[in-house]
Amino acid sequence: MFTYWHQMKPEDIDRLNRLHHVKVTMLFTYSGIDNKDIEPYPSDVAAESLKLMSAPRERQYRTVL
Repeated sequence: MFTYWHQMKPEDIDRLNRLHHVKVTMLFTYSGIDNKDIEPYPSDVAAESLKLMSAPRERQYRTVL
């Protein structure tokens, strides 16, 4: 399992859809905390990435909030 912060981009959809021999599940967390001392990465990035990656009907990966 890999854990990292990253803003997903439309080209990531194609890249993940080419993976046929592994099961990919993307876990997105949303805290809504605006205090950078507690949550250093903005929650809106995770929210927008979840929307983007969950939008395609046909995909080879799963998304979880």
